[in-house]
Formats: sequence, structure tokens, C-alpha cells
Amino acid sequence: MLPNHYHVVQSVALPIFGPQVPLLSTELLFPFESSFNSSCTPATPSTYLFAYSNDLDPEIVLDSLDTVSSKLDFFQTKYVTFANVRFDKRGGEEISYHSDINNFTDSVKNQLPNSTIGFLNQTTGSDILNVIQKFLENDRCGSTILVLLGRNPDDRNDVSRIIDQLQKQRVFVRTVVFESPLGGQNSSVMYNFSSETNGICVFSYQNEFDDAVDFCTNGIQNEYLLYAYNPFVSGQGSLQLPPLHTPSYFYQKIPVAVEITVQDHGVPYDFRALNLTVTATNGEVLTIIVDRARFVQFNGYFDEILGLGRDQDFELALDYNYSSTNMEALEIRMSVNQPISTWPPYT
Repeated sequence: MLPNHYHVVQSVALPIFGPQVPLLSTELLFPFESSFNSSCTPATPSTYLFAYSNDLDPEIVLDSLDTVSSKLDFFQTKYVTFANVRFDKRGGEEISYHSDINNFTDSVKNQLPNSTIGFLNQTTGSDILNVIQKFLENDRCGSTILVLLGRNPDDRNDVSRIIDQLQKQRVFVRTVVFESPLGGQNSSVMYNFSSETNGICVFSYQNEFDDAVDFCTNGIQNEYLLYAYNPFVSGQGSLQLPPLHTPSYFYQKIPVAVEITVQDHGVPYDFRALNLTVTATNGEVLTIIVDRARFVQFNGYFDEILGLGRDQDFELALDYNYSSTNMEALEIRMSVNQPISTWPPYT
């Protein structure tokens, strides 16, 4: 059996089948209206928000902070403002903004989870939606919100208008969810926030939260999103996906980071395997194979780096195999580490 980070790529001749205000309540604030800033491009300097639940163990937050701060400090140039906030606590908390990575890390260390100030009831829904709305008031286009979720928000709120604001400001939500979070029973609320903003949602086993955070922050190294699609599948079959066009960089081969999640819920009991086939106009074919049987423990997230030719069109095909006929939602993301001029569409 292979570890969770093991990846397989085949090269074959033919396609295979296939203002800062405290948050005072978990009640949803009324969304504001905003129009998208057309002058904002993927290369526009932006903000990275590290949002973590007060329900988490302080050591988990410290380990996650180490992962996030290291990547922000050494592997990217897009994010120039670093923000942090602790949520799911009585009385709420302001979002802190920093221009220096050291001040950012110090701020998190001074605001670690503290059970004495948390919600009194384990069934209380998370106030993360209020945090997101407050962040949007700063109109920081092209930003990323990393959410470490300890409890689900209530699913009785209409969140469509918040998602609309996130899309208008081109804000990505990337979420790590515990296998058994507190609060509401429906984890699809934050999954939908992540999926519909072209972010990603990673579900974690209790003993592998560090790995899940590492996966969910891969977008820091490859901060320019090239391709995003959210297919829905059921059982076994094949699906033709929207095509991909690579940017015209000066080098012949472009390293493209591919991320795939295979279900919109926790432990992927129904997932068996999938193939993502990428076919170039010159006939070259690359196939990413995700086979659950190859992993000791699989949380539904997979990543790989493909070397693709510059300024080329590619056809994408998905072959999938699930053990049930339940409808499953997937996320497919492709990113690069050099600026591009356009945003991928929402699906």
C-alpha cells in the first residue's frame, strides 16, 4: 500500500477510457451590494486570510500556522497583506491585517484557541459566514481565505448572495474540514463556498489534519488559477470536460499543478478510481490515475504536477468509478506559478 501523497502519471499514445468590526452573533449578516472591479487581474497584489476555529486544538493551529507562514514567506509573490482571525468564540473577534509575515505569525500565536471563551453549546453553528462577510467589506479582490473549520455553520441561511460577492471580488475560499465537526450536521455549506469560488475543500481524518492543511495550501506555491471545473458524476462512466488552454510563457513546457477532490463529504467510502486524461492537439496524452486501492488512508484529495506545452489547446476527459449510484461532486483545479491575464470561469 502506498502513502497518501503517492501519485501516478502515465504518458501514453492514445486516450484511455474514460473597517474592522467585532462579530457579535452567529446570525448571518445582511449581504451588501458590490460590483466587480474589472481592473482587477490575477496578478493584482492581494490578501491571504488565515481563519481558524476556536474549537481546534492550539497545537493544530500552531502546526498549520507553520505550514502557511513558510509557504507565504518563501514560495509566492502575489500576497502582500497577511490577515488572521479566530472565530467560533463568544463576542466575536476582529480581523487583523499585517504587511509583515512575522507580525502575522505573532498575531496568531497571541490568539490561539481557548476553550474558556468558546461557544457554550456544541450544536451552535459556526460564525465563519460573518467572518467572510466582514472580510469582503475590505474589497480585496483576488484574495484567498483559508478556513480551518471546527464546526459547521447552520445550513438554514441563504448563502447565495455571499457567494455572489465572493465571485465578484474573485476571492477564493479553501477549507479544511474535520471528519466529525461540531455544529450543524451539513458540511456542504462550506464545501459549496469553496467549490463555487473556484477554491477547494479538503476533508480530514482526525489524525491527519496537518496533511490536509498542507494539501489545502498548495495554492500558495501555484497561486495563479488556470482551470476550474466542478463535475457531478454517479456510478461508473465517462465525461468530456471543458478544454484547457495553456498560457504563452517563454519556456516550452509549463509545470501545471493539478488538484482533484473526489467527493463533497467526508471519508470517501464510495470512491474507487478515476482517470483524468489530458490530450494535446499534437496527439500527446497524459493521464492522471487516482486509485483508492493504492492508498493506506485516502481523504479524497489528490494532487499532481503535469508538464504541458505552452500556448496549446488540450482536451480533457474524465473516467470514474464509484461503488454507488449516489450523485457525487468533484473539484478539478489547475494552477501555475507565473502570472496570467484572465480568470477562469465559474461553474
